[in-house]
Amino acid sequence: MNEVKLVNPNDLRPASWRSTYIVSPDLAVLARSIVQHGIICPIVAREQDLTIIDGHERYLLALGNPQVKEVIGSTVPVIFVNCSEKDAMILHVQMNRGRGSVVAKKLSSLIRTLFVSGSVTEQEVCIALNMTLDELDLLVDGTIIKHRAIKNHIYSRAWVPVESATKITNEPLIEAPPNGDR
Repeated sequence: MNEVKLVNPNDLRPASWRSTYIVSPDLAVLARSIVQHGIICPIVAREQDLTIIDGHERYLLALGNPQVKEVIGSTVPVIFVNCSEKDAMILHVQMNRGRGSVVAKKLSSLIRTLFVSGSVTEQEVCIALNMTLDELDLLVDGTIIKHRAIKNHIYSRAWVPVESATKITNEPLIEAPPNGDR
């Protein structure tokens, strides 16, 4: 098992081949979680050259977000992997694809459970998950699948579809995040 080490984020290098992107609203959710709980999941980097394999957004927040910097100080937890660049690229994809995606029906059930317990308010959930009250209402009443009209729905910045299938070819259609957030 690889050991977690504390490293100055300025020593790490972003990968030129990184294939992931977190839109700004999700990055805000990640920053909020780090401010509340610290960096729970270490950054993964190549031992040979300190290239980031996983955790680029945590790295960016550690460098540039004043609230995150105040919480974490001058170091971030890192797990180093001794591997070739090719293996680092493969590991990058494996780690990111292995996390899965949020499933609307299961998210709806989870949020309803929170509300039934009386432990959260609508405002707390909207702020924590960066969603509008309308989106939250669809999740709470369980009709998100029925009402999810990807083509016609005006998504908030937290839910903009980054990848969807075209009706004609069923091939992936990559959509640019709003306002050039790339």
